Amino acid sequence: MQSFLRNTVVRTASFVIVVLFAIVIVTLRLDNNEKQERIAELNAQITEVNDYINELTADLQKPFDDAYIEEVATEKLGMRYPQEVIFYSGNSN
Repeated sequence: MQSFLRNTVVRTASFVIVVLFAIVIVTLRLDNNEKQERIAELNAQITEVNDYINELTADLQKPFDDAYIEEVATEKLGMRYPQEVIFYSGNSN
């Protein structure tokens, strides 16, 4: 009888340990998947920021002459010459 009780306790303890290991493994896998998704998001953000930096670097390398000043004034500041007539259409392209 004592060996039966001992075997039952050992089997139950072994089963509990296996179940706990399974839970830990599943939890770690889920956490790993979340981390991989976060890494992918951050890599996408890094790519966007690098593209923006490259744009700014290209803008810095442009010569600071009258043509550049006119381009900035018209495109970024919305300024126009007094004699210019602006026509707006319903198309935003």
